[in-house]
Amino acid sequence: MGGKKSKSAAPAAAAAAAAPDESVESEPVAKKELPTVVATNVAGLPESARDSFADAGFSPEDGDAHFSALCAVLKITHKIRVVASEGEEAAAPAGSDTDDGRSTLTSAGKAEIAKHTVEKPLKVFKLEKAPAGKGGFGQVFKAKDKSQKGSPWVAVKKSLNKSPTQKLVNTVEIGALTELQHDNLVKYHRAFPVVTKAGDEELWLVLEFMEGGTIAEASKKQKFKDEDVAYVAREMMQGLKYMHSMNFIHRDLKSMNIMLDITGAVKLIDFGLCAKLPSAETKVKGLCGSPFWMPPEMVQGKLHGQTADTWSMAVSLIEMSQGKAPNSSFDKFKVLYTIAAHGIDVPEGVGDKFSSFLGECLKMNPDERPLPATLLDHEYIATASGKPQMVEILRSIFLSDAFATMF
Repeated sequence: MGGKKSKSAAPAAAAAAAAPDESVESEPVAKKELPTVVATNVAGLPESARDSFADAGFSPEDGDAHFSALCAVLKITHKIRVVASEGEEAAAPAGSDTDDGRSTLTSAGKAEIAKHTVEKPLKVFKLEKAPAGKGGFGQVFKAKDKSQKGSPWVAVKKSLNKSPTQKLVNTVEIGALTELQHDNLVKYHRAFPVVTKAGDEELWLVLEFMEGGTIAEASKKQKFKDEDVAYVAREMMQGLKYMHSMNFIHRDLKSMNIMLDITGAVKLIDFGLCAKLPSAETKVKGLCGSPFWMPPEMVQGKLHGQTADTWSMAVSLIEMSQGKAPNSSFDKFKVLYTIAAHGIDVPEGVGDKFSSFLGECLKMNPDERPLPATLLDHEYIATASGKPQMVEILRSIFLSDAFATMF
């Protein structure tokens, strides 16, 4: 089915981080033994799994036809491993032992943090009292460097840094940001390890300040034309082309991780789940990201590569166009099964060139799905709105919100 038609907003958005959607699966699935269930069709599944499937509105025939996809989803949502016979071992995907590079990025992140362990961030930066944004990661504050008169605003992202998962995500992000430098990626300045007065461990990331907001915020306030979306798609793909040339995969692209600045800049943020590959062609295993934006191969438990970013980008662009993500009313089980078994349809009502572009991005087979570097030459991208037009639109969204909060 994939590819067929079918109260201070400006400051909150300005920080180069965004609050995650409540349904976000924000970290890799923990590696642990799961209970094994023997079944070869929907009828043989446990009652709880059958009930979830029926409640989602799918027929047993649909489940039987896509049983491997259903089993992969149940592994995520119901924490069970379905096998065809007693004693059967789940086959690991070929090449699944390939290093995703996160250990290397973690080492680089730790080394970067160590440079600033003796510094007291509040002696270096003056933070505004009220947070500019908040979410599952922590809080973001607008700040200025005290040592430099007239220094530009920066964003200080305070992330929880206590659990092993939090430390992994934080150090991976820092390791990636110290290596990746591009106009379409948020700029990193430095990081501070902090222990609060309450004894909580935090990591403060100092990032460039962006005055604007995310696609998620903008799409709720503005109806964007196909040409406006093409502008954002082009800017996103330039950043992804660069990341992919450096052998990275973002793996958490979503509307909340794409910043739109009132100057017309478009930048990717939040790199804590990214992978760095031995080569651009390498594929790795793992489940990470957010359900609505996950590509089919990841949900299916198969290997994924850089075209995973192509899929997630397309879902974000659909949200910008339609005002909401595809299947946004579905629960976690239903959205994951829909993606794994049927993919995502191109929304009706979009122009032919945008439809063609999305159709390429939403191909179920990741090997048939083009990379952003190729899609930059698609005819749809040539229709992009001009920068002055986008600046006018973005200023009308984010500056009007900031003005409204003054009264």
